[in-house]
Amino acid sequence: MDQFSLPDSGFVYAYDSSDDGTIKNLFFAPKTSLKMVKRFHSVLLMDCTYKTNKFGMPFLDVVGIDCFNKTFFVCGVFMKSETQEMYEFALDAIKENIYQACTPPTPLPAVLAMDRDLGLKNAAEVVFESSQILICRWHINKNTLANCKKMFTEEDWEDFRTSWMSCMNSHTEDQWTTNWNGIVTTYATTHPAA
Repeated sequence: MDQFSLPDSGFVYAYDSSDDGTIKNLFFAPKTSLKMVKRFHSVLLMDCTYKTNKFGMPFLDVVGIDCFNKTFFVCGVFMKSETQEMYEFALDAIKENIYQACTPPTPLPAVLAMDRDLGLKNAAEVVFESSQILICRWHINKNTLANCKKMFTEEDWEDFRTSWMSCMNSHTEDQWTTNWNGIVTTYATTHPAA
C-alpha cells in the first residue's frame, strides 16, 4: 500500500496499483474524519455501491455515528472489485490511516455494520478481528422475505411477519428472547423449514 498526503488538500490518501501502474484501489479520507473518529470511534457503517461512477469501480462508503446519532463521512475507497482481497486493502487503509494515525492510536471500532457481502464480512473478520459484525436489519428482513414467504399461506405469512417484526423491534435482549421463543414455539412444528 502506497500512501501520500497532499500538504494543503485536507485529505489523506492510500492506493494500490498493478505492475503497469494502473490504480487498483484508492482510499481517501478528509483529515477532519480523523478528528471525528478520534471522538466517535466505536461504530462504523459500511456499504459498497457499484456501477454508480464513471470509472465503473465499486465504491466503499464508510460513515461513523456521533453522540447525536448523526452519521459523518469517514472515508471512501474505490476498488477494482468486490473481493475479499480488495476489501482487506480498504479495511487495512482505514485501520492504518485513520485509527492508527491518531496520536495516541484510537481504539478500533467495537461494531461494524454492513450488508451481507461475504467479501467485506470475511475481510472485516481478518482486519478488525475484535470488532462485532452486525448485518443491517434491512438486509435481514429482505432475506427473510425472500426465503420464508414461500413457505406460508398469505394469512399465515402475515401472522409470521408480525411476530418477526416484533422480534426485530425488540428494545432489550430479554424482550428479543421472549419474542424469538414465541416464534420458535409457534412455527417450529408447523413450518420447521422457516
